[in-house]
Amino acid sequence: MNSIRQSLNKDGFGVIDFMNVDHVVQNLVPESRLSFQGIDFDISRKFDGQSIIKTIQVNDGGRVLNFEENVRAYRLEDFENMLTSNGLRVLKSFGNYNLDPYDRSVSKRLILAFTIQQ
Repeated sequence: MNSIRQSLNKDGFGVIDFMNVDHVVQNLVPESRLSFQGIDFDISRKFDGQSIIKTIQVNDGGRVLNFEENVRAYRLEDFENMLTSNGLRVLKSFGNYNLDPYDRSVSKRLILAFTIQQ
């Protein structure tokens, strides 16, 4: 956030586009399997209270590869605190790319427009 702050002009603004953690957690599919061109993908997802963790096991004709994606579950309040503590302030929050208002329970995205605190 400090780097973002330093890169903004005094009259500039920034945008953060992030998942809406509450929506993702409510709609989390714990396990899924998909096959594509003879390659099997076993995917598991979980929320550990701080992060959303996705593990992917790839089976390509007996050759097995494992991957893990770990994304910190930042919510609106977390971003507001990080921005504020770095001299930035939220101007507006949106819940999708149509720029509808952010609603924690239904929005798919958390999009924040922010600027330098004056």
